[in-house]
Amino acid sequence: MICLSLWLWWTLLRGSCQTEETWPVILGQGQPCGVGIEGVCGANLTCVTEEEQASATGVCTTPLDTDCVPCTSVQCPPNRRVCPGGYVTEPCGCCPHCARQQGQLCGGPHWSRGYCDRDLTCSQITGLLPATPPQTGVCKVLPGHQTDFLADPLCPLVAGCNVRFGTCDCYSVQTCHLAFSYQSLEDCLKAMKVDEYYWIMDGEESEDREEMEEEEEEEEEEDCTEWNCEVREGRCVCGERSCDPQIQPLSEEACQDLLLVQANCSNVTCPELPVPSCSEDSILTQPFILPGSCCPLVPALCTCVFENCKTPLPTCPPGQQFKNTVKANGFPGSCCDSYLCESSEEEEDPQDS
Repeated sequence: MICLSLWLWWTLLRGSCQTEETWPVILGQGQPCGVGIEGVCGANLTCVTEEEQASATGVCTTPLDTDCVPCTSVQCPPNRRVCPGGYVTEPCGCCPHCARQQGQLCGGPHWSRGYCDRDLTCSQITGLLPATPPQTGVCKVLPGHQTDFLADPLCPLVAGCNVRFGTCDCYSVQTCHLAFSYQSLEDCLKAMKVDEYYWIMDGEESEDREEMEEEEEEEEEEDCTEWNCEVREGRCVCGERSCDPQIQPLSEEACQDLLLVQANCSNVTCPELPVPSCSEDSILTQPFILPGSCCPLVPALCTCVFENCKTPLPTCPPGQQFKNTVKANGFPGSCCDSYLCESSEEEEDPQDS
């Protein structure tokens, strides 16, 4: 039994040494990077090359086109214990926050309006393109612009460790999402000091959780519900509600901000802004209020919901076929392509009769 224990510890230590050998060298700002250069750019940095080639070398610098400023000059929103989706840090690397959900604003100067959750793109409020800071955008599904949330070129390259198959797996990814359970190899190895039975049970529980999540997703598709918060008697009350495509759910983060505004802004009168009436192919965005402010900086606006566009193409009546397609432009009222059915019968030439 003693020999077996010693063998297990020797195997663990040997795997730790092997992991240390593959731990990447972290490069600082201004250092060369790219193919043939050992190491990866550190947090809040990315390898920027002058040539658009996979074999090009570059320099570690802050991400392009993000309008970043020093984090000391940024006012971050208050931290939330519970998020309706993921937990992210915007591309500038300053403010950890709940990922912005569908219909919430994003982007803005130095990403001050936040970063979207996975499967969502910070898109132009009207149009068919992603928003580019300092542009303010809205989080939604943008056809043709879905990116891997663990390989976002706008985000910094971050390094960390996860436990895989009972060993510490340390690597780096370019992401704004919380991707690692441990920030360093040392933290990971400390967590590894448990018996083998625990890891087997933990693996089984993980598989059970995945199966439960898949079942929950199937149930949600059949009976759509969503997480929503509202202010009741001076506090935020959150829970599940039936989906309403015309009313965006209020996240805990937005509810807490609303609660803070109500507490500190009781004597402040905000200008009344008209609430636009959106077409059937669009929804209202959530107004955006800066942390510590009372009145919306950006009011509610109409934006397209591209998932509502019909696919596949509708069928034409007998004797007709598609003759013309009106392309969508991403503006409410013209969010989806319009298909026209015209007669497929060729007109008889009078000279042939």
